[in-house]
Amino acid sequence: MRNRFAGFAGGVILCLLMALPARASYVGEYAVGETAVCGFFNTYQPSTGASFTLASEAVDVYKGSSATQDADDSGLTIDDDFDGVTGFHLVCVDTSADGTFYSAGDNFTVVLTAGTVDSVSVAGTAVLSFSLAQSSSFARLGAPAGASVSADIAAIEGQTDDIGAAGAGLTAIDLPNQTMDITGTLTTVSTATAVTTVNGLAAGVVTAAAVANGAIDAATFAGDVDAEVLSYIVDDATRIDASELNGDIDSLTFTVAGYVDANMQGISGDTAAADALELQYDATAGAVPSTGIVDRGTAQAADATTLTIRAAADIGDAAGNTLLITGGSDGVGQSVVIASSSGDVLTIAAWPDTTPTGTITYELWGTAAGSAGDGATAQEVWEYGTRTLTALDEDSTTIDLTASFVGGVTTLDEDTTVIDLNSSFVGGVTVFDEDSTTIDINATTIGTVTTATNVTTVNGLAANVLTAASAASDLTTELQNGLATATAVDALPTNAELATALGTADDATLSAVADLSGNLTMIALLDSAFLNCTVNTANFAGSSTTLACIVTDRDGGAVTLASGDLTGLEVRVTSGAQIYEGRFINSTTWDGGNSELQITLSRALPSTLADAVTAVIR
Repeated sequence: MRNRFAGFAGGVILCLLMALPARASYVGEYAVGETAVCGFFNTYQPSTGASFTLASEAVDVYKGSSATQDADDSGLTIDDDFDGVTGFHLVCVDTSADGTFYSAGDNFTVVLTAGTVDSVSVAGTAVLSFSLAQSSSFARLGAPAGASVSADIAAIEGQTDDIGAAGAGLTAIDLPNQTMDITGTLTTVSTATAVTTVNGLAAGVVTAAAVANGAIDAATFAGDVDAEVLSYIVDDATRIDASELNGDIDSLTFTVAGYVDANMQGISGDTAAADALELQYDATAGAVPSTGIVDRGTAQAADATTLTIRAAADIGDAAGNTLLITGGSDGVGQSVVIASSSGDVLTIAAWPDTTPTGTITYELWGTAAGSAGDGATAQEVWEYGTRTLTALDEDSTTIDLTASFVGGVTTLDEDTTVIDLNSSFVGGVTVFDEDSTTIDINATTIGTVTTATNVTTVNGLAANVLTAASAASDLTTELQNGLATATAVDALPTNAELATALGTADDATLSAVADLSGNLTMIALLDSAFLNCTVNTANFAGSSTTLACIVTDRDGGAVTLASGDLTGLEVRVTSGAQIYEGRFINSTTWDGGNSELQITLSRALPSTLADAVTAVIR
């Protein structure tokens, strides 16, 4: 009985031993914080010994010989039948999940706390063990910097391969930052940091080119070097007088830290002149009276016929002024005459090229009395189409309307020297208020003149124009007094004498006035000029839209420019057949070899300018 019982008992024990491995697998020693301490274990069917699936399992970790377990098992994972292999299981521990529990110097055992193999319980079976930084060798080596100690050694070999036997490879090596004594010769040192002492530099070793900008500053020099340099500079009578230098420095004032105060009265000692010069060039919004700019700034908006200038502008009536677009995306460099204005809105007929876009900057230039404009002549206007002049208020030297019909002039208020209406019919002049020297209306018929004031001379009246009904009583009395005696009648000049005298007086007066007007116009042009231009066709023939200039200043001195200079300014002809013609500059190219400026105009002149013709640029 005892043998059979013993045999039975032995069979039971064999069955249980075959369900799991005999002992836990030790997988090694790891550094604290290792994220993957893993190992495999097997399970077998108790009755047959064949590999069998583990069911309803649970695992936990014990620390050393203590009953303390990992509190939350957050770093534990088990993969049953790993990779589909029955009875082959993987368990892993992430020691970084609980830094307090997984501490250095301890052993850890992974235990199945629940689970069955073919309905046989395997709870309490140890399946895996490992240690963290426990052995003496680990204490001596410490945790590897890389994946392992061998990986660290390989990294060291990679850094030291260039040294070679007996340091043969040290002729060209990139040394890390460290403290060392080097005896011998260093041929090339790219960077030397915190060098405390350098002995025996050969003459001429340190040159200006060898020292990088900013490499040597005040902190680089020891106190004795500072004293030696200072002594060299100030103690020798041929160099710097220290007392005089200190006195000059002490006299400087600094209202704003880092900036020396200066009295900017460099123009004749006059602060007003300096302010005017600054205003001219600093692009401040507003008027610049010294250059004729009524207003400048950044426009609010633009469309096909208007420009809304800066909101703060107060320019009054801008009609007749010239608008120049100086900045933006499209339409830069265009100039146009203002037709009318209301507040900050300027109205024009149309833009010469395109409506300006982008951030539009502008200059509004005043139109000087007596200066020739850049618009179409009256003849050009009538060639383009019939016009009805409802109001003609004009201050120019001459108004010459040559047309087959001029009608509907309701008001003619004129202070000019000569008004020449050369027409087959002039009608509808309801008010003619005129203070000029001569009004020449050369026409077949003047329809209706309601009022003519201050008319000093009327020549060439047709027969029977003055009738008895049109003569006032004082005129009749005056005629009667003049005809009272024969002597008075005999003293009267004949028609021929009157015609000769009046003709001579008219010609002389008109000639003098014309000369005076021309001189005044030329003076106005020259006074507003920035530079003088003499046309030179020797190197650049030019065309109606291009010319080459020898540029001088107002005193005749030579001027050197660059391509793009003077763009947007006006070229005004001052001699030759096209005198007074003016065009704005679209672009420029400087020909340094011939010292001349090649100019492209905004629109064509009547013809190509001849050699030596003069002009002004303003």
